[in-house]
This record gives sequence, structure tokens and C-alpha cells, in this order.
Amino acid sequence: MEAAWSSGLDARRGLSRLLLLELFFLIGCAALWSTSPDPILGGALYAVILLSALSMGIQAVGARRINASGINTIVFTSALVRILMSATDALARPASGSASLASIRPHLGTFAAYGCGALLTGTLVAQHLEALIWVPVSAVVLALGFAELSRKLERSTR
Repeated sequence: MEAAWSSGLDARRGLSRLLLLELFFLIGCAALWSTSPDPILGGALYAVILLSALSMGIQAVGARRINASGINTIVFTSALVRILMSATDALARPASGSASLASIRPHLGTFAAYGCGALLTGTLVAQHLEALIWVPVSAVVLALGFAELSRKLERSTR
């Protein structure tokens, strides 16, 4: 299985499959949550917990398999630590400061994405609590869309 992840295209296909599997479990979780009486009790509650846990596990596997910088199961904390380390390094060694600051751009993007997600979630909780469960589904759909776009761009440059 390791060999299947060696090339960029194979890695994207594998990631897309994992995202589709995660999406399947997330949709099941969100649908069950949305159609259950409030509060969710009994078997429905355990099914929601199981489906969301499976989704989170698949997400962790995908993040580890692609081994991308800044993506792991504690993305927010890792991004914040890298931002602060690079900023501290830039202040301590001004000669290498621009290189240190340039290396944190992806982490700043991650941090900004989490900030936007937190704002969206806060708004949903305050205004539309029932829609909150569909946010992870939307995020995975977006990730799949970007993966497909990336695959098409790679094919067109060959």
C-alpha cells in the first residue's frame, strides 16, 4: 500500500477515496442527527457517535498518509506553534527573517481557515443550530472539489 502513495497523482487518488469514505460517514451522521428527536437518545446517539468517530479516524489516516507539512490531528496547535517559532526566529536572526516568515505562509492560511470556521460555527450556533452538523460535510465536499481540481490541473500540465 505504501507504493500507491509514492507518486503525487496516486496520493491524490488515495486521498480522494479516503475523503469519499469520510463523506459517507459524515452524511450518515448528519442525516441521523437531523432526523432524530431532540435530544438524541439511545441507539441513535450511539450511531451518531460511531459515525462521527469513524469520520475523524479516516481524517487522521488521510492526514498521516499524505504527510503534508502542518497537517496532522492537532493542526490548529501545530500551525500556531510554527507561526510563533518562525516569528521568534525572524526577530532573533533578522538576516534570515524573510525566509522564516515566508515559511509560515501555509500555516497562516491554516490558522485563518480555522478562524473563519470558528466564526461560521459561532454564527450557526447562535442562529441555526440544526445546520451546524452539516459544516463538516461541506468542508469535506470542498476538499474533494479542490482535490479534483488539482488532479485536473496536473493532467493538463503534462
